[in-house]
Amino acid sequence: MAQKTSRLTVQDLIDANKLVDYVKKNIEGGLYFRKHAVGVRSACALAYGDSSFANMQGEKSQAGTVRCLANVPEEVVNGHFDRQVPLVWASFRVNAVQSGGGGLQY
Repeated sequence: MAQKTSRLTVQDLIDANKLVDYVKKNIEGGLYFRKHAVGVRSACALAYGDSSFANMQGEKSQAGTVRCLANVPEEVVNGHFDRQVPLVWASFRVNAVQSGGGGLQY
């Protein structure tokens, strides 16, 4: 599905929701990553982030971030997402306040 982010369909959303349901039902199994997928001595850090302004009910904003290790970041950027190891991920609500100066303050 990661390769299709520029051409998502309703079926992709249905499939993603099925995957989320599966993970929720099998959370006790944990997450497993391929052994030696990334050599720690030669790894570099990759970080992804995204946010949406006032897209949730009640004009709430949200954001998310994932931080990974990879040996050859160009491979990951070109769609080989299995060549990285996620270290930390988070999804959270953003508390933003409109200031009198026309900008947002966090």
